[in-house]
Amino acid sequence: MCNTLDSSDTICLLLSKLPGYLRDRWNRKVLQIRKREYREPSLRDLVDFFSEEFTLVNDPIFSKEALSIYENKKINDGRRHLKSYATIKKHDNSRPVAMNRKCLLCPMVHDLDNCNTFNTKSVQERSQFPQKQKLCYGCYEPISIIHNARSSQKRRICKICKEKHPTGLHGF
Repeated sequence: MCNTLDSSDTICLLLSKLPGYLRDRWNRKVLQIRKREYREPSLRDLVDFFSEEFTLVNDPIFSKEALSIYENKKINDGRRHLKSYATIKKHDNSRPVAMNRKCLLCPMVHDLDNCNTFNTKSVQERSQFPQKQKLCYGCYEPISIIHNARSSQKRRICKICKEKHPTGLHGF
């Protein structure tokens, strides 16, 4: 008896919603199933595949995001002050934000959104600061080949309007 959810049509429909790199990984998984188990993949195989991919993407040490943090620390040229990941606090939006971070504008230790010097500037001046410092408009991280505002996985949620931008850039 064949389960309709296990049909190749159903699986292909689900796969059509995925980005190309995940479809390529799935094809490799299908090849392994066919070679080792002499059968066609089922919906259970697809669910297991998703679970494995989710685990890989969220690995705290070897995920793309974790490795980019390592790379940013490695290429730091001393002009920018990167986060200290020793102490991490979660804001309302459940994104980790470093607590022991030297402000990018003043000599104090606090987040840029909590900086009185930054917050007393006009909206236009605040919006120009990330550009001058080559910082991401979504999270204030240094811009690099692999990180910019468009690709930022760490976008902050504004405490004023709940949109995806730092509170300090509200009104820009």
